[in-house]
Amino acid sequence: MSAPGASPRTPPGPDGRTALVDRILALLDYALTDWELPPHRWEKLGTSVETLIAAEAHGGEEAALRRTLVQLQLAAPDRVVPIGSVRPVRVSARHRERMNHLIHTLTPPEPPTAAPAPRSAPPDDRR
Repeated sequence: MSAPGASPRTPPGPDGRTALVDRILALLDYALTDWELPPHRWEKLGTSVETLIAAEAHGGEEAALRRTLVQLQLAAPDRVVPIGSVRPVRVSARHRERMNHLIHTLTPPEPPTAAPAPRSAPPDDRR
C-alpha cells in the first residue's frame, strides 16, 4: 500500500530535517486514520514511536528521524493477508495516544499572528 512520503532520501541540513518530519507526520496521520495491522505489528510500530519520542526529548537527530521514517514505511499494511494469519485491527487507544503525542512533539508551533489594530471610532458626522 503506497503512502505519503514514500522515500526516506532527503537533503541534509535543516530543510532535510523539515522534509523528514513532514513525511513522518503524514505517515503517522495515515496510520491513525487508515491502517489496520496485526497487534504484534502495532507493538513494533509503538516501539519506533517511543524511540523517536525519546530522541526528540534529547534534541532530536536527523538519523533517528530517518530510521523512524523507514520503520513507518516498513510497518505499512500488507495488501494481501495470508489465510489463517492474525486478523488486522485498528490502532489501540494506547498506541493512538503515543502517536498523537509524537505528532504534537514534531509539529512546529504556529507563528504568532499580529493582533489586529484596534478600530478607531467612526467620525461623528453630526454637525
